[in-house]
Amino acid sequence: MTMPKPKTNRVFVSYARADGRDYARTLREQLSEFNPWRDVNDIPAGVEWWEAIKEAIEHVESFLLVVTEAALKSAFVRREWVYARRVGVQIVPVTFDPALLERAPRWLRKANVLILNPDYPDYAEQQESLLRQLREPRLPAPVPNTAPAPAETFIERPTLQTQIMERLLAADRAEPRFGVTTLLGAGGFGKTNLAINAANDPDVFEAFTGGIFWVTVGESGQTFVQDMNRILRALHKLEASPEDIILAVRNALADRDCLLVIDDSWKRETIHALVSPPLPQCHYLLTTRESSVAALSAEPISIAEMESNEATALLAKYLPETIDVRAADAKLRALAERLGEWPLLLNIVGITLREQVVIHHRTLENALAYVDEGLDEEGLTAFDRNNVGRSAALEATMRVGLRGLSEDEQQRLFELSIFADDVVVSEAAALALWRGSAGLSDFKSKKLLGRLAGGFTLPEASGAFRLHDRLREWLGKQLSAAEIVAAHVALLATWGDPLALPDNYAYHHYAYHLAGAGRLEELRGLLLNYAWLRAKLEATDLAALLADCDRLRGDSTIRWLRQALTLSGSALAKQKTMLAGQLLARTLADESALAGLRASVPESEVGLLPLNAALAQAGSALQAVMRGHIGRVNGALALDDGSLLSWSKDGTLRRWSPDGQEL
Repeated sequence: MTMPKPKTNRVFVSYARADGRDYARTLREQLSEFNPWRDVNDIPAGVEWWEAIKEAIEHVESFLLVVTEAALKSAFVRREWVYARRVGVQIVPVTFDPALLERAPRWLRKANVLILNPDYPDYAEQQESLLRQLREPRLPAPVPNTAPAPAETFIERPTLQTQIMERLLAADRAEPRFGVTTLLGAGGFGKTNLAINAANDPDVFEAFTGGIFWVTVGESGQTFVQDMNRILRALHKLEASPEDIILAVRNALADRDCLLVIDDSWKRETIHALVSPPLPQCHYLLTTRESSVAALSAEPISIAEMESNEATALLAKYLPETIDVRAADAKLRALAERLGEWPLLLNIVGITLREQVVIHHRTLENALAYVDEGLDEEGLTAFDRNNVGRSAALEATMRVGLRGLSEDEQQRLFELSIFADDVVVSEAAALALWRGSAGLSDFKSKKLLGRLAGGFTLPEASGAFRLHDRLREWLGKQLSAAEIVAAHVALLATWGDPLALPDNYAYHHYAYHLAGAGRLEELRGLLLNYAWLRAKLEATDLAALLADCDRLRGDSTIRWLRQALTLSGSALAKQKTMLAGQLLARTLADESALAGLRASVPESEVGLLPLNAALAQAGSALQAVMRGHIGRVNGALALDDGSLLSWSKDGTLRRWSPDGQEL
């Protein structure tokens, strides 16, 4: 176990040398009891200065920000306090001149800035307040940023990035703008990467003081509730049930200056519920290929092919730094044009060029000729920018990219398509798949994953990856139905005991892979086994359990279980250990319905239970709770198709299925 580093320096003093050096020296002398960190004396010889400063900020209790004219303009001071906010250190701003605050960033104007000027009327009280804050520091939570990290191969796209920043930030790039911005374009043109870049921009982080949050919707909605609960955990260490999740997140963000990125937005109804009406202190950044979703913002930003120099730079990014790409600039540019400046294809060809140069020791000129000859043979002579043309270009480019892989390696790549769409796949899951399907060692599997990274797969932290949906669809078509089933079976066999799965991906998607293997009957047994319910709930959340139940909608017993879990949602969102008590207490009215499940609950996990059916019961008249309106509900109507229509003071009409799902 790693012990925390002792806080020998309790205070970090941040100042601008141009006009704050003397002021900072005086403060350090006055605050000697806190052993303030000194940037000149406390950086060891040979240590890079920014790494030393980060280390110091991470281990002090308080960050004393000396606000002067030069400090407000200093990129170094700004970098320091942005990092302090990011890691969750108490920031205590002080100034000699309160007039400076009129030009300070929004977050600083809203903060309690201490005026340490002897001529200030409350000078003595301000000094006492400073000492009190330093002696009894209140450590804030780090400012959340749940956005993914930018890809190593990200290429600047200045025109589009400027448009996005003009929507997110005021002209001085210091203040946030609030509203809805949509990035609209076909798949594979870089919408997500542009959104990731914006979410990680230092100016954006500085302006949106309440945090930056990321949600992926996707066509299947696999990770939506999971991402939404990640927001709630970051802010309140709580979770919400799927029925409550949108309202819970809106309430959590209501009073925060925040940016909410909603990536891969497919269903207009879901997005509308999340952004309408817009929260007054939130900016919503949507990425979508659906014009109906784009209509939620006034003027979408169109994301199409890269500019020629950008596309050329992306290809060059894959090549070793020892390669002089300037001599081949014209040929790289021509290749990029042949690929329609489409980032999806550029990435595939980029790793092909890298393999030819690094592994096969070709010159760059020969590697480019190899790719061009392959595209000729596959029939890609000119890029057709309509949908059919793009599909043909993807087919041809994939075929060229696959030439660098053996038949066995190609099969392993195709097998990656069995993983759920719109999700981050753990490295362990990919290793387990290939261990089961081909007997590959983990070393060889990691080596192959490294070769695929960037072009065929989108790398994430800790070796995990995602598959672009266009690529996943294409890869899946290369497998027969029997091969798909066999791959799912191989993965399940490697995972082994479902009560002792290796990671969160396995727990989240075990039922999905059972379905892929044609073994859904096994899921029923797991859902009626308390040990499985407990293990899955601990590893994931209630939404994942309910999604498993939804795979067996036609089973009356599983519907009974789902209702019991749904009714328990509020309690389980706060404390997962209440699962046993909630299940038993909500099935008292008819104990026979879930007799096997009730019997599987260990006595050691059962606390006090009501003798009577005091809680709302599964199977009772209460069938569902519809949540979504943010104003008072004025009325509801049953429609002929069995759905329900409701209307509210929030100005919206909503239609619901009988089990409470919004349609």
